[in-house]
Amino acid sequence: MKIISRPVRFTFGVLLVSLVMLFAGCTSGTVNTQRVLWPPPPNQSHLEWVGTYASLAQMPKSSLEQMTKSILGENTDPVFNRPIGIASDGNGKVFVSDAGNRQITVYDMNSKTVSPYSRSNAVRSPLGLALDKESRLYVADGGSRTVLVFGPDQVPLRTFGSPQVFGKPVGIAIDEARNRVYVSDGTEHRIVVFDMQGQHIKSFGQLGPQEGNFYSPQGLAVDRDGNLYVADMLNARVQIFDADGQFKKSFGERGDREWNFEMPKDIAIDSEGNLHITDARKGALLTYSADGSPLLFTGGGRSSHPLDLLLPAGIW
Repeated sequence: MKIISRPVRFTFGVLLVSLVMLFAGCTSGTVNTQRVLWPPPPNQSHLEWVGTYASLAQMPKSSLEQMTKSILGENTDPVFNRPIGIASDGNGKVFVSDAGNRQITVYDMNSKTVSPYSRSNAVRSPLGLALDKESRLYVADGGSRTVLVFGPDQVPLRTFGSPQVFGKPVGIAIDEARNRVYVSDGTEHRIVVFDMQGQHIKSFGQLGPQEGNFYSPQGLAVDRDGNLYVADMLNARVQIFDADGQFKKSFGERGDREWNFEMPKDIAIDSEGNLHITDARKGALLTYSADGSPLLFTGGGRSSHPLDLLLPAGIW
């Protein structure tokens, strides 16, 4: 099969992708009324655009709800100011951190509501988000320079890390099987490791271009074998470490060609082990196999197509 003029064979597993971004040509928010596939036919398609949500107005509505809206009107003000991180419980709730509004917003696709997550004063500049199996939400808060943990009822449970530990916590990933919480520190250029109870275990990495060094690491992801993937943003690459923090390999290089990185921002791993990486400067979603082979390039333009992206940030 041919994908973006590049002969590649691969299979996507179950893939639910949510991107925190501005859409070129779709910034007001739209819901899909016809199938939009990527790459478009006659290429073999692997992604389907579902919708763009900027406010409550874009939530799917029944005929009665549409009639009520036409009579009473509806608030169409955009919800977000500067959306950064995203996570979902897999059951219809999507959590988005908004550093500009200093809050976390919940899109509930079941109840069709949009609401602030928590009124806790502890949330100052929420960035990366992660959920554990008990639906506890972990928030990398760049303002307080801590990780905040909330229960399923949105009540604060605990805080770990401190300004003495973090310069600026950005990305966060959880490995429950190995009792690990990984946090990227964007200004100290390292990865900070905690156990699930918030005890600091160790940190690794320092500023530099060498293997195992970082230059403003951002998004993190952990695969089923416990390997940690790091979007090493200003080094324009992805680095891979084992569960002990030992460097394994890296891939990617800086450049303006389609498969080069410019500013890789976040990473998600699907059920087949494929890597989906947002690149903020390139305005694209790049998909690679687990070994770093390129598979699919999405976006990268400023047309009216709903999958042309502008400043993509978080991905889940």
